[in-house]
Amino acid sequence: MYKKEAYQDKLRAQLDDFTSVIARLRVEAEKTQGEMRLNHMAEIEELRGYKKRAETYLDELQHAQGEAWKDMRSGLETARAEMGEALKRAWGRFN
Repeated sequence: MYKKEAYQDKLRAQLDDFTSVIARLRVEAEKTQGEMRLNHMAEIEELRGYKKRAETYLDELQHAQGEAWKDMRSGLETARAEMGEALKRAWGRFN
């Protein structure tokens, strides 16, 4: 079992990685034009939504008292997994 602080640190690191990947995708999207650029930018906005959701869960986790944070892990893991899958799909479309 993770301790709360270690779990938070792990999630923060993953969110930092996601932020970096989103930034790289944005750079790539800006190199495109027309409909392709619009599609890429829409995907980036979708990724930002997933990231925002994960950040919200992380914020709630930070304020969880006692052992309540363990009950939140499934929501956090779902948000993290969804974002990871969305990043993989987006990255595949950019390459």
